Amino acid sequence: MGSEGSGYLTQDTSVVLKQVVSVYPFPSQSKHGGDSTLCLSNLDRKCPMLMYTVFFYMTAEELRPAVVFQTLKTALEKTLAVWYPAAGRLKINESDGKFDLICNDAGAVMAEASTDFRFSGFGDISQYNPFFEKLVYKPVFSPTFEDMPLISAQVTKFACGGFSLGFGSSHSLFDGLGTKIFLEAWAAMASKRTGEISKLPQPIHERTRLFVTASGSASPPNLKSVVPFKHLIELIERGMNSDEKKLWECRFNGMSWASQGSYALKTFSVSKEMVRQLKKKTIEEGGPSNPSAFDVVAAHLWRARIKALGFSPGTTVCLQFTVDARSRLVPPLPREFAGNAYVMASVACTVEVLEKEGLHITVGRIQNAKDSVTDDYIKCYLRALDAPQKSLPSLRELTLVSDWRRTPFHTVDFGMGKALYAAPLASPVPQSAYFLEDPTDEDGIHVRLGLLPEHVAAFYRHFLNQ
Repeated sequence: MGSEGSGYLTQDTSVVLKQVVSVYPFPSQSKHGGDSTLCLSNLDRKCPMLMYTVFFYMTAEELRPAVVFQTLKTALEKTLAVWYPAAGRLKINESDGKFDLICNDAGAVMAEASTDFRFSGFGDISQYNPFFEKLVYKPVFSPTFEDMPLISAQVTKFACGGFSLGFGSSHSLFDGLGTKIFLEAWAAMASKRTGEISKLPQPIHERTRLFVTASGSASPPNLKSVVPFKHLIELIERGMNSDEKKLWECRFNGMSWASQGSYALKTFSVSKEMVRQLKKKTIEEGGPSNPSAFDVVAAHLWRARIKALGFSPGTTVCLQFTVDARSRLVPPLPREFAGNAYVMASVACTVEVLEKEGLHITVGRIQNAKDSVTDDYIKCYLRALDAPQKSLPSLRELTLVSDWRRTPFHTVDFGMGKALYAAPLASPVPQSAYFLEDPTDEDGIHVRLGLLPEHVAAFYRHFLNQ
């Protein structure tokens, strides 16, 4: 699977919306009594927007759409009784201007739809297609977020007998790992797998372990003391003139980026053999003896993207990637923690240095950045998110990577078997790279990345032709 898709569907391919309903927690199983406020951490507040993924299921037997919809709706009611913050609403706290989560059982939203299209028409289903956007129900945007449901789902029946489930959740609720646990709970309820239901983890919704404690000083947080923010500030300031610097303030507590242009979302397939070759090359060059698949693919991707974009040798470029803080805090967060717990690690150097150094050096940089994420690092990171707010400009020099392989969404079974594919839609930062498990190649990786059209061919050449 390279950079070429099967061709986008024509605009007149229709999806007919049959009904849209609110879904409320099942009253007799509700785990909280009455309205309550869940205080969010700075990690939860970074991106309140809904993030969408579309699951494609082909069933062995013909299923009635109304039955599938009602089964999923009833299961969602039972799931929301335990995951009750997901039925709430965000609200701005007037005292500090930050989001809190009001657990008021206002409900999720769920839609039923149908289309005369068939799965075969997608060709390579791993490649993004604008038609996927019709397979998710997107609530009307509310600037204050107070009327926005935090969970949205759309069940669409296809002419071939398959179904898609378009799922959206506010990033203020949970991160990728929390999303996977929520979906597994919903799927277990839908398929009535009794043994699995009894073993479901009881989510811990409280975020107090990640709250920023008062330091006794009224001074603002020192952003440059935290490496990812230091690198961002340096990238931004290098691209500004002196007048712009006077007007600029950092914004690290919201992903409100400048216009991203017309990015093409492409999926690149990294085979198990390619991963093995990258590891072999790293070791033979004298690098770490135990590089992970993430280490070598992230290093290779960074180098390939920088070459494809054609920066001058003296340009400073930066790679940032997510690190799960759960096990790195002291003491570690419990497995049942349901909030956001990922922070960013960062490496930076000039293009000249990156292109001259061996792959093993780049891999070493990534490993060192991961190792630097300690309990103290995480606490400083959380405090830095209290910084003054303003939109981040678009940064071509910044490469972002998020590893979703620990959350293989295609394995979520709602009673229709595993999904043929689980396709994430465009994120607020479309040039981010997502590492997904390849459903057809054990230990293979799908890399979903947004690129400007003029850079696609060059990236394909540098990334897949080692």
